[in-house]
Amino acid sequence: MAAHDSIHFGMKKLTINNWCQPEVPEHFLIKEEDWVFRVMEPQLAAVVPEEVIRMFEVARGSILYGWFFYPLLTLAGEQLHRVQEAAVRERCKLAGIPITEGKTVKHRPRTFSKLITELSARGIIPQDSLPEWEAVRSLRNISSHPEKQSIHTPGSVAGGIAVTVRHINQLFASNPDYFSVLGERVRRATGLGDDVREMPMVVGIDVGGTEKGYHLVAMHGGAVAETKHTRDPNEAAQWCREKGAVFVAVDSPCGWRRDGNRGCREAEEMLSRHGYSSFSTPTREAALTNPFYEWMLNGEQLYQALRAEYPLYSQEDNHASFCFETYPYLAACAYAGRGLQARDKKRDRREIIRAAGIDDQSLRNIDYIDAAICALVACSVSIENATVLGNADEGFIISPPFP
Repeated sequence: MAAHDSIHFGMKKLTINNWCQPEVPEHFLIKEEDWVFRVMEPQLAAVVPEEVIRMFEVARGSILYGWFFYPLLTLAGEQLHRVQEAAVRERCKLAGIPITEGKTVKHRPRTFSKLITELSARGIIPQDSLPEWEAVRSLRNISSHPEKQSIHTPGSVAGGIAVTVRHINQLFASNPDYFSVLGERVRRATGLGDDVREMPMVVGIDVGGTEKGYHLVAMHGGAVAETKHTRDPNEAAQWCREKGAVFVAVDSPCGWRRDGNRGCREAEEMLSRHGYSSFSTPTREAALTNPFYEWMLNGEQLYQALRAEYPLYSQEDNHASFCFETYPYLAACAYAGRGLQARDKKRDRREIIRAAGIDDQSLRNIDYIDAAICALVACSVSIENATVLGNADEGFIISPPFP
Protein backbone atom coordinates (compact mmCIF):
# COMPACT_ATOMS: atom_id res chain seq x y z
CA MET A 1 0.00 0.00 0.00
CA ALA A 2 1.30 3.48 -0.86
CA ALA A 3 2.21 5.69 2.07
CA HIS A 4 -0.77 8.00 1.50
CA ASP A 5 -3.42 5.51 0.34
CA SER A 6 -5.11 5.74 3.71
CA ILE A 7 -6.15 9.30 4.57
CA HIS A 8 -8.56 10.35 7.29
CA PHE A 9 -9.51 13.64 8.94
CA GLY A 10 -7.79 15.48 6.06
CA MET A 11 -4.35 14.08 6.86
CA LYS A 12 -2.40 10.90 6.39
CA LYS A 13 -3.27 8.04 8.70
CA LEU A 14 -0.12 7.46 10.70
CA THR A 15 1.43 4.02 10.54
CA ILE A 16 4.76 2.54 11.56
CA ASN A 17 5.78 2.71 7.90
CA ASN A 18 4.84 6.32 7.06
CA TRP A 19 5.28 8.35 10.25
CA CYS A 20 8.56 9.91 9.06
CA GLN A 21 7.51 10.44 5.43
CA PRO A 22 6.21 13.73 3.98
CA GLU A 23 2.51 14.53 4.14
CA VAL A 24 0.17 14.46 1.16
CA PRO A 25 2.03 16.60 -1.45
CA GLU A 26 -1.23 18.11 -2.71
CA HIS A 27 -1.62 19.92 0.61
CA PHE A 28 1.39 22.16 -0.01
CA LEU A 29 1.46 22.88 -3.76
CA ILE A 30 5.11 24.01 -3.52
CA LYS A 31 8.48 22.31 -3.50
CA GLU A 32 10.11 21.23 -0.26
CA GLU A 33 12.93 23.79 -0.53
CA ASP A 34 10.44 26.59 -1.21
CA TRP A 35 8.47 25.62 1.88
CA VAL A 36 11.61 25.71 4.03
CA PHE A 37 12.59 29.14 2.66
CA ARG A 38 9.13 30.62 3.22
CA VAL A 39 8.96 29.39 6.81
CA MET A 40 12.54 30.33 7.72
CA GLU A 41 12.85 33.72 5.99
CA PRO A 42 11.06 36.00 8.54
CA GLN A 43 13.36 36.84 11.46
CA LEU A 44 12.75 38.48 14.81
CA ALA A 45 14.96 41.47 15.58
CA ALA A 46 17.77 41.11 18.11
CA VAL A 47 16.00 43.57 20.46
CA VAL A 48 13.12 41.14 21.03
CA PRO A 49 13.34 39.47 24.50
CA GLU A 50 15.01 36.07 24.42
CA GLU A 51 12.05 34.21 25.95
CA VAL A 52 9.74 35.53 23.22
CA ILE A 53 12.24 34.46 20.56
CA ARG A 54 12.44 31.01 22.17
CA MET A 55 8.64 30.60 22.05
CA PHE A 56 8.53 31.80 18.46
CA GLU A 57 11.25 29.40 17.30
CA VAL A 58 9.43 26.43 18.85
CA ALA A 59 6.29 27.40 16.93
CA ARG A 60 8.25 28.02 13.72
CA GLY A 61 10.05 24.67 13.95
CA SER A 62 6.76 22.86 14.42
CA ILE A 63 5.33 24.62 11.37
CA LEU A 64 8.35 23.55 9.34
CA TYR A 65 7.82 19.92 10.34
CA GLY A 66 4.20 20.23 9.30
CA TRP A 67 5.61 19.10 5.95
CA PHE A 68 5.65 15.63 7.50
CA PHE A 69 2.43 15.80 9.53
CA TYR A 70 -0.21 18.29 8.46
CA PRO A 71 -1.88 18.91 11.89
CA LEU A 72 1.37 20.36 13.24
CA LEU A 73 0.61 23.40 11.09
CA THR A 74 -2.59 24.04 13.00
CA LEU A 75 -1.12 23.47 16.46
CA ALA A 76 1.89 25.68 15.79
CA GLY A 77 -0.12 28.28 13.89
CA GLU A 78 -2.38 28.67 16.92
CA GLN A 79 0.69 28.94 19.13
CA LEU A 80 1.77 32.01 17.15
CA HIS A 81 -1.19 33.90 18.66
CA ARG A 82 0.05 33.04 22.16
CA VAL A 83 3.59 34.08 21.25
CA GLN A 84 2.23 37.48 20.26
CA GLU A 85 0.38 37.75 23.57
CA ALA A 86 3.61 36.93 25.42
CA ALA A 87 5.37 39.65 23.41
CA VAL A 88 2.68 42.16 24.38
CA ARG A 89 3.13 41.33 28.07
CA GLU A 90 6.92 41.73 27.80
CA ARG A 91 6.49 45.07 26.03
CA CYS A 92 4.12 46.25 28.74
CA LYS A 93 6.74 45.42 31.37
CA LEU A 94 9.30 47.56 29.53
CA ALA A 95 6.81 50.43 29.27
CA GLY A 96 5.89 50.24 32.96
CA ILE A 97 2.34 49.08 32.21
CA PRO A 98 0.97 46.74 34.92
CA ILE A 99 0.29 43.24 33.61
CA THR A 100 -1.71 42.18 36.67
CA GLU A 101 -4.62 43.77 38.50
CA GLY A 102 -6.62 43.37 41.69
CA LYS A 103 -6.50 44.78 45.21
CA THR A 104 -5.97 41.48 46.98
CA VAL A 105 -2.62 39.81 47.54
CA LYS A 106 -3.46 37.36 44.78
CA HIS A 107 -3.36 39.50 41.66
CA ARG A 108 -4.84 38.23 38.41
CA PRO A 109 -3.34 38.78 34.94
CA ARG A 110 -4.80 41.67 32.99
CA THR A 111 -6.56 40.66 29.80
CA PHE A 112 -4.86 40.64 26.43
CA SER A 113 -7.44 43.18 25.27
CA LYS A 114 -6.60 45.67 28.04
CA LEU A 115 -2.87 45.40 27.39
CA ILE A 116 -3.33 45.98 23.66
CA THR A 117 -5.45 49.05 24.43
CA GLU A 118 -2.81 50.45 26.79
CA LEU A 119 0.00 49.96 24.27
CA SER A 120 -2.11 51.62 21.61
CA ALA A 121 -2.88 54.58 23.89
CA ARG A 122 0.87 55.12 24.33
CA GLY A 123 1.52 54.92 20.60
CA ILE A 124 3.53 51.70 20.88
CA ILE A 125 0.91 49.91 18.80
CA PRO A 126 -0.03 52.23 15.91
CA GLN A 127 -3.72 52.99 15.55
CA ASP A 128 -3.83 51.48 12.07
CA SER A 129 -2.46 48.20 13.48
CA LEU A 130 -5.00 47.95 16.28
CA PRO A 131 -7.57 45.96 14.23
CA GLU A 132 -4.88 43.38 13.43
CA TRP A 133 -4.06 42.98 17.11
CA GLU A 134 -7.75 42.63 17.96
CA ALA A 135 -7.93 39.86 15.36
CA VAL A 136 -4.97 38.11 17.02
CA ARG A 137 -6.76 38.31 20.38
CA SER A 138 -9.95 36.89 18.87
CA LEU A 139 -8.11 34.03 17.17
CA ARG A 140 -6.21 33.30 20.38
CA ASN A 141 -9.51 32.95 22.23
CA ILE A 142 -11.04 30.71 19.57
CA SER A 143 -8.03 28.39 19.44
CA SER A 144 -7.81 28.18 23.24
CA HIS A 145 -11.42 27.00 23.60
CA PRO A 146 -12.08 24.75 20.59
CA GLU A 147 -15.30 22.82 20.09
CA LYS A 148 -13.87 20.75 17.27
CA GLN A 149 -10.53 20.15 15.57
CA SER A 150 -9.68 22.66 12.87
CA ILE A 151 -7.09 22.19 10.14
CA HIS A 152 -5.23 25.24 8.82
CA THR A 153 -3.76 25.48 5.33
CA PRO A 154 0.01 25.80 4.75
CA GLY A 155 -0.45 29.19 3.08
CA SER A 156 -2.36 30.71 5.97
CA VAL A 157 0.09 29.41 8.57
CA ALA A 158 3.17 30.56 6.62
CA GLY A 159 1.52 33.96 6.26
CA GLY A 160 0.93 33.91 10.01
CA ILE A 161 4.68 33.63 10.60
CA ALA A 162 5.30 36.81 8.60
CA VAL A 163 2.52 38.68 10.44
CA THR A 164 3.78 37.49 13.83
CA VAL A 165 7.33 38.63 13.07
CA ARG A 166 6.11 42.02 11.86
CA HIS A 167 3.90 42.56 14.93
CA ILE A 168 6.57 41.57 17.44
CA ASN A 169 9.38 43.50 15.76
CA GLN A 170 7.19 46.61 15.68
CA LEU A 171 6.60 46.30 19.43
CA PHE A 172 10.27 46.40 20.35
CA ALA A 173 12.03 48.24 17.50
CA SER A 174 13.14 51.85 17.84
CA ASN A 175 11.85 52.36 14.28
CA PRO A 176 8.55 50.44 14.02
CA ASP A 177 7.97 51.65 10.45
CA TYR A 178 10.94 49.56 9.30
CA PHE A 179 9.11 46.35 10.19
CA SER A 180 5.75 47.40 8.75
CA VAL A 181 4.17 46.16 5.52
CA LEU A 182 5.21 49.51 4.06
CA GLY A 183 8.80 48.84 5.14
CA GLU A 184 8.81 45.54 3.29
CA ARG A 185 7.42 47.22 0.17
CA VAL A 186 9.92 50.10 0.18
CA ARG A 187 12.97 47.94 0.82
CA ARG A 188 11.95 45.50 -1.90
CA ALA A 189 11.37 48.37 -4.35
CA THR A 190 14.69 50.09 -3.62
CA GLY A 191 17.00 47.18 -2.88
CA LEU A 192 17.74 48.62 0.57
CA GLY A 193 18.03 45.99 3.26
CA ASP A 194 19.58 43.51 0.83
CA ASP A 195 22.77 42.47 2.59
CA VAL A 196 24.21 40.93 -0.57
CA ARG A 197 23.77 43.86 -2.95
CA GLU A 198 26.14 46.84 -2.63
CA MET A 199 24.17 50.05 -3.16
CA PRO A 200 25.79 53.00 -4.98
CA MET A 201 25.95 56.57 -3.73
CA VAL A 202 22.94 58.49 -5.05
CA VAL A 203 21.70 62.07 -4.73
CA GLY A 204 18.17 63.44 -4.74
CA ILE A 205 17.55 67.13 -5.43
CA ASP A 206 14.48 69.25 -4.70
CA VAL A 207 14.34 72.36 -6.90
CA GLY A 208 12.83 75.69 -5.85
CA GLY A 209 12.86 79.25 -7.13
CA THR A 210 15.85 81.57 -7.04
CA GLU A 211 15.41 82.41 -3.36
CA LYS A 212 14.65 78.86 -2.23
CA GLY A 213 17.35 77.23 -4.32
CA TYR A 214 18.29 73.55 -4.25
CA HIS A 215 18.02 71.07 -1.39
CA LEU A 216 20.21 67.99 -1.86
CA VAL A 217 20.32 64.65 -0.04
CA ALA A 218 23.15 62.17 -0.62
CA MET A 219 22.20 58.61 0.28
CA HIS A 220 24.39 55.54 0.54
CA GLY A 221 23.72 52.06 1.86
CA GLY A 222 20.32 52.91 3.29
CA ALA A 223 21.46 56.00 5.17
CA VAL A 224 21.55 59.74 4.61
CA ALA A 225 25.24 60.45 3.99
CA GLU A 226 24.92 64.24 3.92
CA THR A 227 22.55 67.09 3.08
CA LYS A 228 23.21 70.42 1.41
CA HIS A 229 21.41 73.63 0.50
CA THR A 230 22.63 76.00 -2.20
CA ARG A 231 21.25 78.56 -4.63
CA ASP A 232 24.02 77.92 -7.16
CA PRO A 233 23.35 75.14 -9.72
CA ASN A 234 27.07 74.73 -10.42
CA GLU A 235 27.78 74.27 -6.72
CA ALA A 236 25.00 71.67 -6.56
CA ALA A 237 26.51 69.76 -9.49
CA GLN A 238 30.01 69.96 -8.00
CA TRP A 239 28.69 68.60 -4.70
CA CYS A 240 27.22 65.59 -6.51
CA ARG A 241 30.62 64.91 -8.07
CA GLU A 242 32.40 65.27 -4.73
CA LYS A 243 30.02 62.80 -3.11
CA GLY A 244 30.74 60.28 -5.85
CA ALA A 245 27.09 59.97 -6.83
CA VAL A 246 26.28 57.45 -9.55
CA PHE A 247 22.68 58.54 -10.13
CA VAL A 248 21.13 61.96 -9.52
CA ALA A 249 17.33 62.26 -9.29
CA VAL A 250 15.84 65.74 -9.73
CA ASP A 251 12.38 67.01 -8.82
CA SER A 252 12.00 69.37 -11.77
CA PRO A 253 11.00 69.03 -15.44
CA CYS A 254 13.96 68.02 -17.60
CA GLY A 255 12.31 69.29 -20.79
CA TRP A 256 9.69 71.72 -22.05
CA ARG A 257 6.38 71.10 -23.76
CA ARG A 258 6.96 71.14 -27.53
CA ASP A 259 3.38 71.62 -28.69
CA GLY A 260 1.91 74.91 -27.49
CA ASN A 261 -1.58 73.66 -28.29
CA ARG A 262 -1.29 70.72 -25.93
CA GLY A 263 -1.92 71.19 -22.19
CA CYS A 264 1.12 69.28 -20.91
CA ARG A 265 4.00 67.02 -21.83
CA GLU A 266 3.41 63.42 -22.89
CA ALA A 267 4.78 62.14 -19.57
CA GLU A 268 2.27 64.27 -17.67
CA GLU A 269 -0.55 63.07 -19.93
CA MET A 270 0.42 59.49 -19.09
CA LEU A 271 0.32 60.29 -15.38
CA SER A 272 -3.11 61.83 -15.75
CA ARG A 273 -4.43 58.73 -17.50
CA HIS A 274 -3.29 56.69 -14.49
CA GLY A 275 -5.08 59.07 -12.11
CA TYR A 276 -2.08 61.09 -10.87
CA SER A 277 -2.10 64.88 -10.99
CA SER A 278 1.02 66.96 -11.64
CA PHE A 279 2.12 70.44 -12.65
CA SER A 280 1.72 70.98 -16.39
CA THR A 281 5.02 71.98 -17.92
CA PRO A 282 4.63 74.87 -20.40
CA THR A 283 6.69 75.73 -23.45
CA ARG A 284 9.92 77.49 -22.60
CA GLU A 285 8.63 80.70 -24.14
CA ALA A 286 5.58 80.64 -21.86
CA ALA A 287 7.72 79.92 -18.80
CA LEU A 288 9.82 83.01 -19.43
CA THR A 289 6.74 85.25 -19.19
CA ASN A 290 5.31 83.84 -15.93
CA PRO A 291 7.12 84.19 -12.54
CA PHE A 292 5.48 80.98 -11.29
CA TYR A 293 7.72 78.93 -13.56
CA GLU A 294 10.92 80.38 -12.11
CA TRP A 295 11.58 77.07 -10.33
CA MET A 296 11.38 75.18 -13.63
CA LEU A 297 13.93 77.55 -15.16
CA ASN A 298 16.10 76.91 -12.10
CA GLY A 299 15.74 73.22 -12.83
CA GLU A 300 16.89 73.82 -16.40
CA GLN A 301 20.06 75.50 -15.10
CA LEU A 302 20.71 72.55 -12.80
CA TYR A 303 20.42 69.99 -15.62
CA GLN A 304 22.86 72.08 -17.67
CA ALA A 305 25.33 72.14 -14.77
CA LEU A 306 24.99 68.37 -14.27
CA ARG A 307 25.25 67.23 -17.87
CA ALA A 308 29.06 67.10 -18.15
CA GLU A 309 29.31 64.41 -15.46
CA TYR A 310 25.67 63.27 -15.38
CA PRO A 311 24.08 63.35 -18.84
CA LEU A 312 20.30 63.37 -18.88
CA TYR A 313 18.72 59.91 -19.04
CA SER A 314 18.02 58.68 -22.55
CA GLN A 315 16.60 55.33 -23.58
CA GLU A 316 19.12 55.21 -26.43
CA ASP A 317 22.32 55.93 -24.48
CA ASN A 318 23.77 53.63 -21.84
CA HIS A 319 25.74 55.84 -19.44
CA ALA A 320 27.20 54.46 -16.23
CA SER A 321 26.13 57.63 -14.43
CA PHE A 322 23.25 59.92 -15.34
CA CYS A 323 20.67 62.31 -13.97
CA PHE A 324 16.93 62.07 -14.48
CA GLU A 325 13.63 63.71 -13.62
CA THR A 326 11.39 62.19 -10.99
CA TYR A 327 8.25 63.22 -9.15
CA PRO A 328 8.11 62.76 -5.35
CA TYR A 329 4.30 62.53 -5.18
CA LEU A 330 4.20 59.74 -7.75
CA ALA A 331 7.15 57.98 -6.12
CA ALA A 332 5.50 58.14 -2.69
CA CYS A 333 2.30 56.61 -4.10
CA ALA A 334 4.36 53.90 -5.81
CA TYR A 335 6.22 52.98 -2.62
CA ALA A 336 3.00 53.05 -0.56
CA GLY A 337 1.15 50.97 -3.12
CA ARG A 338 -1.82 53.34 -3.11
CA GLY A 339 -2.90 56.89 -3.87
CA LEU A 340 -1.89 59.41 -1.20
CA GLN A 341 -3.36 62.79 -0.30
CA ALA A 342 -1.16 65.79 -1.09
CA ARG A 343 -2.21 67.46 2.17
CA ASP A 344 -0.55 64.64 4.13
CA LYS A 345 2.66 64.64 2.11
CA LYS A 346 5.04 65.55 4.94
CA ARG A 347 3.73 62.78 7.18
CA ASP A 348 3.40 60.15 4.44
CA ARG A 349 6.82 60.77 2.91
CA ARG A 350 8.60 60.75 6.27
CA GLU A 351 6.90 57.43 6.99
CA ILE A 352 8.20 56.02 3.70
CA ILE A 353 11.73 57.20 4.45
CA ARG A 354 11.67 55.67 7.94
CA ALA A 355 10.15 52.48 6.52
CA ALA A 356 13.24 52.19 4.32
CA GLY A 357 15.29 52.10 7.52
CA ILE A 358 16.63 55.63 7.04
CA ASP A 359 17.14 58.02 9.97
CA ASP A 360 15.18 61.13 8.98
CA GLN A 361 16.39 63.49 11.72
CA SER A 362 18.61 65.45 9.33
CA LEU A 363 15.69 66.06 6.96
CA ARG A 364 14.60 69.30 8.57
CA ASN A 365 11.83 70.37 6.19
CA ILE A 366 9.66 69.17 3.30
CA ASP A 367 12.33 70.17 0.77
CA TYR A 368 14.88 67.76 2.24
CA ILE A 369 12.14 65.14 2.61
CA ASP A 370 11.31 65.42 -1.10
CA ALA A 371 15.00 65.27 -1.97
CA ALA A 372 15.26 62.05 0.07
CA ILE A 373 12.30 60.56 -1.80
CA CYS A 374 14.11 61.43 -5.03
CA ALA A 375 17.20 59.64 -3.71
CA LEU A 376 15.08 56.55 -3.00
CA VAL A 377 13.95 56.60 -6.63
CA ALA A 378 17.63 56.67 -7.63
CA CYS A 379 18.07 53.53 -5.49
CA SER A 380 15.22 51.89 -7.42
CA VAL A 381 16.88 52.90 -10.69
CA SER A 382 20.14 51.33 -9.50
CA ILE A 383 18.41 47.91 -9.27
CA GLU A 384 16.53 48.49 -12.54
CA ASN A 385 13.16 48.62 -10.82
CA ALA A 386 11.65 51.67 -12.49
CA THR A 387 8.98 52.84 -14.90
CA VAL A 388 9.79 55.38 -17.61
CA LEU A 389 7.13 57.81 -18.87
CA GLY A 390 7.29 60.32 -21.72
CA ASN A 391 9.49 60.85 -24.76
CA ALA A 392 12.98 62.06 -25.61
CA ASP A 393 11.84 65.40 -27.06
CA GLU A 394 10.01 66.61 -23.95
CA GLY A 395 11.82 64.53 -21.34
CA PHE A 396 11.21 61.36 -19.37
CA ILE A 397 9.84 61.03 -15.85
CA ILE A 398 11.23 58.01 -14.00
CA SER A 399 9.33 56.45 -11.12
CA PRO A 400 9.18 53.19 -9.19
CA PRO A 401 6.44 50.97 -10.68
CA PHE A 402 3.17 52.47 -9.45
CA PRO A 403 -0.31 51.02 -8.81
